[in-house]
Amino acid sequence: MKSASTSLTVTVICLVVVGMFPCLGWVQWFGAVVAAGAIVTGAVGLLFDRDNLGKPQAQLAHLLALVTGLLCGGLGFIRCGLGGGLF
Repeated sequence: MKSASTSLTVTVICLVVVGMFPCLGWVQWFGAVVAAGAIVTGAVGLLFDRDNLGKPQAQLAHLLALVTGLLCGGLGFIRCGLGGGLF
């Protein structure tokens, strides 16, 4: 679960950064979908990722995925709205 959260976090950051360049705003739509996946994965990881003793595992990775997904998803939607949804 930690690797899923980490990989989605890195992917959403890359997509949002690339989507900020002019004429590449359509990449933000993919970033928004990946951000939603990062939010879900981070939330599920925070709630259910436990070791054999019941202690939480990789809380930082899941929290980072959750927060990054929220921030980058919001930024992506704002960017798409400013470009009229296309650019």
